[in-house]
Amino acid sequence: SIKKFKFPDNKEDIPAEAFYGCKYLELSELPMCIRTIGDGAFYECKKLTHINFEKYIHLESIGKEAFYGSGLESEVNLPASLNYIGHRAFVDTGVTRLVINSNIKTDVPEDPEYASDYSAFRACHKLREIIISEGVTHLEIGPAANWSLSKIVMPSSLESIGTRDVTGLFFSSLSSTSETIDLKIPDNVSYIAPWTFGCCTSLNNVELPSKLFALEDHCFSNSFIKNIKLNDGLKIIGNKSLSCNHFRSIKIPESVEVIEASAFAGCENLEKIEFPDGVKKLGESVCEECTTLQTVVLPSGINKIPDCMFIKCKSLINITLHNNIVSIGNSAFQGCNSLSDLNLPAKLQSIENYALSYCPELKTIEIPISVMKIGEYAFSY
Repeated sequence: SIKKFKFPDNKEDIPAEAFYGCKYLELSELPMCIRTIGDGAFYECKKLTHINFEKYIHLESIGKEAFYGSGLESEVNLPASLNYIGHRAFVDTGVTRLVINSNIKTDVPEDPEYASDYSAFRACHKLREIIISEGVTHLEIGPAANWSLSKIVMPSSLESIGTRDVTGLFFSSLSSTSETIDLKIPDNVSYIAPWTFGCCTSLNNVELPSKLFALEDHCFSNSFIKNIKLNDGLKIIGNKSLSCNHFRSIKIPESVEVIEASAFAGCENLEKIEFPDGVKKLGESVCEECTTLQTVVLPSGINKIPDCMFIKCKSLINITLHNNIVSIGNSAFQGCNSLSDLNLPAKLQSIENYALSYCPELKTIEIPISVMKIGEYAFSY
């Protein structure tokens, strides 16, 4: 039931769980020479509403769950001296504005699928602005599962969002009930970790940086993006990296060579897609359940329609298969309810299982003499 506490002026560290669960503690000042705040130090200190972090210029470390569930309801302006924040450090607090002034390390989860749970600022539902200051080059912390964010400012100095080890700890699951966010990622950014913007349902317009080589797995999946500009020079579009978004069309740069599995799957508003001839690899299910997709231009550099490529694309009426195609994969056109015209290429050799099943509008089809295999249920229903 402690309410007041005064630190010694020369105190440099606050031990782990020092004030754990002190729900009546009213504290606004830390020692000026403070260097470390231990794990769970102010866990659920509900009366702790304001700390001016910016003035503690020697602060180097904030431990995991240090302010978890506390009453903080103000700006958190992290000092430039800070180099580590533990996982869930500010979870479920009322932080309204976050300013990051240095390259800060954080904890790495074993399973990246649960990485957003590790976010230091997860579920800070009053957080509206994130400001990353000029001079920050590598970003390893950020909020996740927040409802009110309306502004993200990134500096021109930023070079990477995440690392190969730290994924999904940044803006995963950001959503706003009333506002949308236009996101322009600075041109110096050459790496964006997997899952970084996954489930960010507030994104409106997104512009990728010119130095980005690969769009990593799940990077913008389930983000409801209405418009996205892919950068020239992009080589790889990763697994589910743009799945379940709301853009109506997308221009894939000529530089793209690899499009991994389910890259555009579930983009229900996508009406047209044109794959440049430089694409050498298409993964499975690239356009699965793009239910309004009508027009497709395939790259000349591939010789197979991958498995489930257009499965359940129920608005696809016709598609031209170029002469290099020798195989139509399993369930490639399964459930294309509107497909009424399909000319099979003269060099086609195999039509795999369920390839054209559940295509009720396909009245006639001419199978080339080159075909050596027709799989099970290839034309069923």
